[in-house]
Amino acid sequence: MSIRLSGDAAAVRALLGRGPAPVTAAALRAAWGSVTGRVLAHDPAAGYLAADFASTYGVSAALRSIVALPGLVLFFDLVSAEEVDWAIEGLATRPVWQSREGKVMGLVHAAGPRETTLLTGFDLAGAQSGRDVVLFHTETRLAASALSFDCVGDEGLRFLLAGFAPGNWDVWRNGWLEQSPVRVMAPACTLGFEGKTGSYFLRKL
Repeated sequence: MSIRLSGDAAAVRALLGRGPAPVTAAALRAAWGSVTGRVLAHDPAAGYLAADFASTYGVSAALRSIVALPGLVLFFDLVSAEEVDWAIEGLATRPVWQSREGKVMGLVHAAGPRETTLLTGFDLAGAQSGRDVVLFHTETRLAASALSFDCVGDEGLRFLLAGFAPGNWDVWRNGWLEQSPVRVMAPACTLGFEGKTGSYFLRKL
């Protein structure tokens, strides 16, 4: 089965021009175009939205997520399909990551002028752009077990990890407890913190 994922170019351009103000669910949802899905998580401050589109596309799994930063919009999709055609008409986008786990295909795409570098870890995938690190949980359920990743670059980094189960989390760096507890709230389902480069280990308490 093949699925076409698209979006609305004008809505994405509006997100690219966002400032530091929180982003409404409606503004984020508009980037997916006219298709509708059941909202699973929303963090206005982080510019993050996740929704379930399984019934819309008639498949067993179709999780779509978006993070809008100033000058950069990241799309994350988990879809149970043999092939996925991904494009937004009238807007230049670029693939960042693609992987398949069984019947589910995972994809990360980026839009905007900011340069991005692929960043992956254990059950995590996303991108680093300057001081910003954005990682998505690569399973269709919220992350509740241990995860890890490595990052390099600038020392003062801003981390946003999306798709995390609400509760308290430990953040370890290079074998040392860096921050505890870091609270993940519903319906945001994001873990955010600032830190340095290194090897990170995350554990739910």
